[in-house]
Amino acid sequence: MADLRSLRGDPPFAVTDLAVPVVFGRGGGASAAHHRDAVVWLGAHVPGAETFEVDAAQHGAHLSHPDHFATFTRRVIERVPRSRRPT
Repeated sequence: MADLRSLRGDPPFAVTDLAVPVVFGRGGGASAAHHRDAVVWLGAHVPGAETFEVDAAQHGAHLSHPDHFATFTRRVIERVPRSRRPT
């Protein structure tokens, strides 16, 4: 509920100003169109962003498509500069 309440005010930052490596994930055609559209928008407007689709997945992709979700997670880690990765 706190997450939803936080959306009522001004955003804490401009998402288009993100300066960190980011991968936005989305489900396939079975997921809500407005969720898929939001990821496309983010991927197009956040500098250096990448999008990753888990085809046929809905909200619980980590449960329904664990192998695809693991690939997504690996891609996120690959984008982190080696000097910033935990040892």
